[in-house]
Amino acid sequence: MNRIAALIVVSFFAGVIGASNLSIPDVYWLVFRTEKFTSYGEFEPIFLMQIDATGRVTKQPQEILPSLRRVTGRIAIGEIAATKLILWMNGGQNRFSNRYFFYRATIDRRTLSTRDIQKTEQKAFRSRLLSLTHRSDRNLIIVGTDTSLQAVGLNASGGLNGSYWPLSPASLSNSRRYPDGAISDDGAALLLETEKELAFQHLNPDGIPVRKPTRIRHNSIRFGNANFDITDPLPNGTRVVAIWRSCISYSCYDAAALTVRSVDAVNGSPFGEPVRLASSRDVENPRVELWLEPQGHFLIYSRSYFKQGSHRFYNVLLFQALDATGHPSGLPMPILENAGVFDVMKDSFQ
Repeated sequence: MNRIAALIVVSFFAGVIGASNLSIPDVYWLVFRTEKFTSYGEFEPIFLMQIDATGRVTKQPQEILPSLRRVTGRIAIGEIAATKLILWMNGGQNRFSNRYFFYRATIDRRTLSTRDIQKTEQKAFRSRLLSLTHRSDRNLIIVGTDTSLQAVGLNASGGLNGSYWPLSPASLSNSRRYPDGAISDDGAALLLETEKELAFQHLNPDGIPVRKPTRIRHNSIRFGNANFDITDPLPNGTRVVAIWRSCISYSCYDAAALTVRSVDAVNGSPFGEPVRLASSRDVENPRVELWLEPQGHFLIYSRSYFKQGSHRFYNVLLFQALDATGHPSGLPMPILENAGVFDVMKDSFQ
């Protein structure tokens, strides 16, 4: 069966999802990989599609990369010009230098064809791709090592500029191996995770941590997998944070959930109580992939199973509109079925 035909894409109009705080018809690039493995340890191909700010599919999924061996974990999409997109992918380990590398591919915006694929070795030991900024210049990638988070600088062409520096502060307690992290599109807010904490770290325009981190969430019990994202500053002086925490035992099963909450845009101090969007019983995933629109207009997240009317969706990406305060507006709607890891980027050159 053709792999494209195996994907079910569901388009909806804005009136279906209810009112939201949208006023500009922005479009977004969504890159994803399916859940299945192919032969010889390869993953499924990577696809690219486009949606608008209401969740309506404006460009159907198109395969942009065939199966690549050793491409694992997260993928990230960026842009370098009105004609080019950049795709970053985790690679593997160089057995000679003992360092890890990323794959970087250039994509033509008009044809969605891949022009070249480059293997870029990282200086950080055992680095894992986590997050990417989307600024007009001085962009950076957040990578995770065994014990810390690091920033990797990018040049004007979207390639590595040879610089990297630590981001994880020593003041965070309960440190864990393989810490996770996410950075806002504007590069000024970093979320970083320890075993029982999620903290907010303010960064200056050069990507250097300033001030002490602010604790957003603390758990007295040990949670398992985590995923999170943070918006750019909103007009009311806050940012919206989306958090998914799974649980490693039944003792905290009911506490594990997907939530959104508001924090101060500069220091990360939480406002009010978190709003629960889904529980572990709803999601059924050990790990939920998610992405927050930079201005807090909507959230896209994954679920193992979702039912709408008589139709059942599996490994589905859901679109949830948010209001000006970060609360859900209307019901979630399915965008894509049979999806695994994904990333989304607002198109600056539409």
